[in-house]
Amino acid sequence: MSSLERPGTLDSPVVATAICSLLSFVLPRCAPSVLHLRMNESLKMFNSILERSEQNHALQKAAILCLGGLLKSADPEEWTGAAASFHHLLILGIDGKPKVRRKAASSLAETMLAIRGTESGESASEVVFKACCTILPAPATAIAAASELRKKKFEAAKAEAEHATERALHLLGMLKIVLPTLATSWSSRICELIVGFYPLGQPLLTKHATDTLHAFLRSTESSLSDETLVLLLERILKCQEAWDVRDADNVLSAVFLVAEALKQLSSMGVQKDCPQAGTAFQVLVPLLASEKEGVALGIAEGLRQIIQHTITDSAVAKQVSSKGKGPGKNSTLGRITESMESLLGVRYRTVWVHAFPLLGNFLEKLGRACTTVAPSIIVRLAEIYAVPEQRETLECASQLQDALGKAVCAAGPENMNALLPLNLIGALDAVSGKRGSDVARAIEAGGGRAWLLDIYKKHIQCASLAFFTKEWLPIANALEKRSTEAKAAGRALEAKVAIGLETQIWAVLPAFCHWTSDTSTSFHGIARELGARMQSRPELRGIICAALRQLVKDNLQVSKTSDVSGPALDEEGEEFAQVQVPTLESGLNEVPEFYTVDLASRNLDAISGYSKNFLPVLFNLYISLPPDKRGDIHATIRSFSLVTDKKVLGTFFRSVMKKLVKAAAGETDGDEAISTEGGSTVAERRCTFMELALALAGGLDEGTIPVLYKACKPALMESEVRVQKKGYKLLAYLCTEYPSFCKDNIVDILQMMDAALPQCNPASKLNRLHCIEGLLVAIVDLAGDSLTAAEKAQAMTMLVGEICLCTKEVNAKTRSLAYELLVQLADGFPQENGGVCGFVNIVVGGLVGGTPYMQSATVMALARLLFEFPDELEEQGPELLTTVLTLLRGRSREIVKSVLGFVKVAIGKLGVEELHTHLKSILESLLLWGNDSKNRFKLKVKVILERIARKVGFEELEAAMPQEHIKLLTNIRRTNARKERRRHEDGEGTSEAGLETRSFATRTSGRSKAPSKWAHTDFFGDGDSDEDPIHAPSGRQARSVAAKTSRVPGSLPAAGSRKRARQAIAADFGEEEGDPMDLLDHGMARHMLKAGAKRAAIEQSGKDEDDREFKVAPDGRMVIKREWEHDVRFAEDGEENADARSAGGRSSRSKYARTEGGRSRMTSRTGVSSGGRSARSQKSSAAKSVVHEADRYRSKKSQGDVKGAKKFEPYAYWPLDRRMMNRRPSKRREAKQGLQRVLHRGE
Repeated sequence: MSSLERPGTLDSPVVATAICSLLSFVLPRCAPSVLHLRMNESLKMFNSILERSEQNHALQKAAILCLGGLLKSADPEEWTGAAASFHHLLILGIDGKPKVRRKAASSLAETMLAIRGTESGESASEVVFKACCTILPAPATAIAAASELRKKKFEAAKAEAEHATERALHLLGMLKIVLPTLATSWSSRICELIVGFYPLGQPLLTKHATDTLHAFLRSTESSLSDETLVLLLERILKCQEAWDVRDADNVLSAVFLVAEALKQLSSMGVQKDCPQAGTAFQVLVPLLASEKEGVALGIAEGLRQIIQHTITDSAVAKQVSSKGKGPGKNSTLGRITESMESLLGVRYRTVWVHAFPLLGNFLEKLGRACTTVAPSIIVRLAEIYAVPEQRETLECASQLQDALGKAVCAAGPENMNALLPLNLIGALDAVSGKRGSDVARAIEAGGGRAWLLDIYKKHIQCASLAFFTKEWLPIANALEKRSTEAKAAGRALEAKVAIGLETQIWAVLPAFCHWTSDTSTSFHGIARELGARMQSRPELRGIICAALRQLVKDNLQVSKTSDVSGPALDEEGEEFAQVQVPTLESGLNEVPEFYTVDLASRNLDAISGYSKNFLPVLFNLYISLPPDKRGDIHATIRSFSLVTDKKVLGTFFRSVMKKLVKAAAGETDGDEAISTEGGSTVAERRCTFMELALALAGGLDEGTIPVLYKACKPALMESEVRVQKKGYKLLAYLCTEYPSFCKDNIVDILQMMDAALPQCNPASKLNRLHCIEGLLVAIVDLAGDSLTAAEKAQAMTMLVGEICLCTKEVNAKTRSLAYELLVQLADGFPQENGGVCGFVNIVVGGLVGGTPYMQSATVMALARLLFEFPDELEEQGPELLTTVLTLLRGRSREIVKSVLGFVKVAIGKLGVEELHTHLKSILESLLLWGNDSKNRFKLKVKVILERIARKVGFEELEAAMPQEHIKLLTNIRRTNARKERRRHEDGEGTSEAGLETRSFATRTSGRSKAPSKWAHTDFFGDGDSDEDPIHAPSGRQARSVAAKTSRVPGSLPAAGSRKRARQAIAADFGEEEGDPMDLLDHGMARHMLKAGAKRAAIEQSGKDEDDREFKVAPDGRMVIKREWEHDVRFAEDGEENADARSAGGRSSRSKYARTEGGRSRMTSRTGVSSGGRSARSQKSSAAKSVVHEADRYRSKKSQGDVKGAKKFEPYAYWPLDRRMMNRRPSKRREAKQGLQRVLHRGE
C-alpha cells in the first residue's frame, strides 16, 4: 500500500498494475482489523486509481478487486466512508467493458453478502434500487418518446433509446449476480421493475429479464410476494417473444422460470385455485411439438415440475365435487386436463415419447380420482395400446405401457375395472373360425382387454383381495367352464383360448397379494378356492404358491417377527421356484404408510389360521411331485412354517420325522401306496422327508432341534450321494441358524464330521463347507469355554486342512466358498495367536503332506492368502516364496502346476526389492520346467518370465538369467516388441517403448495397490495369456482403439480379443470359471434370457459398435477394406515382383520400396518414408506408376513369348502420366523414360 502512495508510482501504469494485482490477492486474506486501520485512505486511493485508469483495463480490473476486498472487510457500523466506493463499483457494474462489468458485479455481490442483514445492507440495497429505478424504466420511456417523433428528431430519440437499452441490459447482467444478495424488501421491488420489460416486446430485453428472474428465483434467498409472482406469471405468459422456439435458450429459461414461479406460488398456499397454472399449460403444451429436440425435452421437464407442485389434493377434491355440474371444466384443473388430453392428438404423435411420461405423471398425481377427473385420457391411452400393430411397432410403446401402469397404480383395480372392464366372456364369441395371430385381434375387436392383465400384473399394489374374489374370480370360473364346454363340443381353439385367459387372470393374483389392504378380512373368502385349485390345476399351482408366499413375506417384513430371507442353503427356495414372487416396478416394494405392525399381526393371524388346512395339501403335493417340480411347494411350506403356531407345526414335524425314520429303516405299512410315498426307492423317500423337515425347521422351537440333529447323523455316513447331500444340508442349517445349539454340541459335531470325512462325496463338499463355516464361527467366537486350547487347535487344524483340500474341487462354487473361508479365517484369526501370519503358518503345514494332492492344495491356499493380504505378509512373503519354489524340484506335475500359479501371484503382490533379491532362485527353479511342453509348462514359464520383466525390467532379468536360457528371453523381447508394433500400427497400443515405460512405472510403484478380484482360472487354469490378472486394467481401459475400427473379413481376431470374447460370453450365460453351463437349470434359463435381452438392447441402442463387421461411413454406406486393394502386385505370379521396373528403369528390390517419377523412396515399417511422405500416400502413388513389362513373358531359351502356368495372355502395360502433357520438354522426356521396354519397333 505504501508503494502505491509514492508520488511516481501511479505515473507508471505497469508498476501500478503489478502492485494492484498483488494486492488483489493479498487484501482478501488480510485480517479485517488490519484493514480497518487505514480503510478510508485506502478506499480514496483506489477510487482515484479507478478514475485515472479508464483506458488501462488491466489496472482497472485489479483495482476493482482491491476495492471489493476492502469493502467486504469494511465495518458495517462505519459504512458512510465506504458508500462512495460502493457507488463507484455500482457505476462500473454497467460499464461498457464486459470484463470490467463482471469484476465489479462479483465484488458487489461479495460486499452485499458481507453486510447482509445490517442497516448498511439495507442502505446499500436502497442505492441499488434507486439505480434500477433510474435505468430500468428508461428503455420504455425512450421507446415511447421515439414513437411519437418523426424524421430527424426520431433518429436522435432512437439513438437515445438504444443507449438506454444497452445500459438496462448491462444492469440486468449485474443483477443476475447481485439481486439474490440484496435485502428482501428491495429485491422484490426490483423484480417488479424487471417484470415491466415483458410488455415492451423486445426479444433481447425479454431474454435477459427472464435469465435474471430465473437466477433470482432459484436462489435460496428469493422471497417474492404472491402478488409479484402472479404479476410475473401473467406478464411472461402473455409475452410472445419469450416463447419463440427459434431461440431455444430463451424458451427454456422462460419454461423453468414459470415452473419455479408456480412452485413458489403453490407453496404459499394463498390461492387454492391458481389460474396461472392452467394458462401455463395452454401456452407450453403446444410448444412440445417443436422440431428441436432440446426444446421438447426442456418443456417436458418444465411441465413435469409444474404437475408435481401445482396439482394438490384440495384442487383434485374440488374438481371431483364439481364434476358434472358445469364449472368444473373451466377450473384450473379442468383446463390442465384438457391441455393434457390434447397431447394424444395426431399433431403430437412425433413427441409421444415425451407426452406419455407426462400423462403418466399427471394421472399418478391425480391418484384414485384420475378415473373421475381424466377418464378420457385413460380411455384414449387404452385405445392406442389396444391396437396390436401399434403395440408392436410403436417406438414409445414402453412409455405408453408405463403411463397406463401409473394409472393402474394410482386408480386401483376397482376404479380401473369400472372404467375399462375386461369383457373377456363376450370377446370369446369372436374367436370361432380364427387361427394363429388373428385370435388376439378377434378378442380385442370383440371388446376384450386381455392385454390389460399384463399391466395389472406389473403395477397393482395395495389392492383389495376382496375385489379379486368378487369380481375376477367369477370370471376365471366362467372361463374354465366355457373351456370345458368348448372342449366337449369339439371347439379346441375356443377351449384353448378360454383356458389361456383364465390363466392370465390367475397370474395377477400375486400382485393383488402385494401389500394387500384387507388380508385379515378377505383371506378366508379365497383360501378354500386356493387350496382346491392347487390340487386340481397343476398349471395354476406355481401362481397360487407365489401369491401365498407374497402375503407371508410382506407381513413378516412389517411385523419383524422372523427373518423371511431364510437360511443361505435353501437351494429349493424362492430362487429355484418355478414361479417366483413378482418383482414390481421400482418404488412399489416400499412399505406403505397404512401397513402398520398391528395390521400385519392381524393379517398373519388370519393366514396362520389356515395353516392346518394348507400344510397337508402342500405335503401331499410335495410328496407326489418329482424332485425337479417341488421348488414352489417347498418355498411355500417354508413360508407357512414361519407363521404357523408352534404346536400345530410340531405335530406336522413329528409326522414327517416318523415317516423319515421308517424310510431310513426300510419299513413299510403293507400298503403299497403308502410305502412308496415320497419316491420309489428308500433313498428318494429319505431325501423327500429330510427336505420336508428342513422346510419346517424355520418355525420350530429350539426344543425340537435335537430331533432334527439326530435325523441328519446317519445320513452323513450314507454312501448314497443324494442322502448324504441332504444330511449335510440339514447339519449346515443347524450350524448356521442355531449357533447356541452348535456351541452346546461342538465336540459331538466335530467328532461326527471327522468320522464322516472318508465317506464324503464330492457332490456333498459344498454343503459340508457350509457346515464348517458355522463350526468355525462357533469355535472362534462361542466355544472358548467348552474346548481346551489343545482341542481348539486340533479342531482348527483339521478344518483348515479340509478347506485347503476343497480349493482343488471341480465345482466352482465349492472352490469359491473354500477360498472365501480361508480369507475370513485369516482376517478373524486372533492377534495373540499371530493374526494372519499365524494362520499362514498353520496352512504352511500342509506342504509336508503325504500326497501331491494335499501339497498342491496347500500351495493354492497360500496363493489366495498372499493375494488377499500382501501387506500383512510383506516380511513372510519372500520366505514363503522360497519354500514353495523348492517344490519345483519334484516330479509331480500337479504340484508344479500349483507352484507356477503361486509364482504368478507372488510376482504381482510382492515388492520389487524382494523380487530382485530372490530373482536368481526364482529363475533357477522356473527354468527347470522351461523346456517341458506337456501341460503347457513351457508356455506358463514364458508367461511368468514376461511378467517378471514387466515388474523388474528386462535388464535386471537378463543379468540374472542363466546363459543357456538367454535365447528364451530374447524371444520374449522380440515377441513383445512385435506385439507393441502391431498395436501401434492398429492404433491400439501406445508407443514401441510402451513395455519399457510400463515396466518403469511398475518398478517405481513397488507393490501393486490396485484393487483386483481373485479368479482361480487366471492363476491355476490350463489356459495362459500374456495379460496380468493382477495389473490388468479395467474393462473401460482395456478396450483398445483398434476395437473401434473395422475388421477385415475373413481374418481372425487376436488371441486377447478371442479370450475377452469368450469371457464376455461366459459372463452373459453364467459360465463361472470355466465350468459348463447347465441348460436344464431353471435359474440358468432365466439368466440367459436376461442376458440376451440386455445384449439386444445394447445392439439396438448402437452402443456395441465394437462388434460390427465393417466400418460405416457417415452417409450409411459400409466401408469394406480388402487387403488386395493395397497390393499393386498381381497374384498370378509371385516371382514377378522382382521383375517389376520403375519408370526410371530401376528395380524395386524391397517390398517396402515404391517408385514415383523415376525416384525411389524407401519406407520404414512404421509407415513413414524417407522423403517425409506417409507409406499410404506412397502406395497410392506407386499404384499409379507400376509398369508391367513384356520381359516377364520372354523366353530364356529361344525368341518369342512364352505363357507360363497360371498366367494371363502376354501383354505389356504403361500407366498414364500427366507429365506427358507438360509444356516443358524435360518433364515429357522424363515421363517417357523406360517406354522402350514396353514398346518394340518392328519386331
